[in-house]
Amino acid sequence: MLATNYVLYPEAGRLLDVPFRGDWYTLLAEAGVVLGESEFVLDSVLADPLTAALLGVAEGTALLAMDQTIADPAGRVFNVAFIRMRTGRYRFVTQRPRIPLTPSPACPVSRSPACPSYPRP
Repeated sequence: MLATNYVLYPEAGRLLDVPFRGDWYTLLAEAGVVLGESEFVLDSVLADPLTAALLGVAEGTALLAMDQTIADPAGRVFNVAFIRMRTGRYRFVTQRPRIPLTPSPACPVSRSPACPSYPRP
């Protein structure tokens, strides 16, 4: 996998003295960066010469491409990532919390946009 992240200040400044311990979200959390919404776009692309060399594949090989944005709680995008992966070495797993069917203190109106777990478009 090849990943390139571009991060704006002030969030980028918080990352400078934090060691990378395994994954991007751990780094952000250890740096005290507060996350808002994130978007992933999955696609397929053909490997350009540089990406092919870095991933050890032939130029023109089909790759899985994932482009990501991460915003702060106010909706300001501060991180943009471009990720390229060999298709034979990737497994995608996703989980989503159950949407409450009955009102609760965290979600007083069932299936309402006011609920934190309400599905976003």
